[in-house]
Amino acid sequence: MSKTIANLTLPVVVQEIEKVLGIYTDHPYQKAFSISELRQKLIVYVLSRTSNNYAVIEEGESIINQNVTCCLEQHS
Repeated sequence: MSKTIANLTLPVVVQEIEKVLGIYTDHPYQKAFSISELRQKLIVYVLSRTSNNYAVIEEGESIINQNVTCCLEQHS
């Protein structure tokens, strides 16, 4: 089976950004980051300033099966 390297931090960062932006529903931040390009830049900005965790994923295995709670604990 083939293996790939998966960034375990990315889903956590995306989830946290979604949660924070959800708080600002009527705020200009919500409108600005609804633009895909700006949202991607925000994700890249956050990822470049955090330590990232990676795992080797076997073909057919989901990243959801990996333990991503380590990422949350490190950045809390």
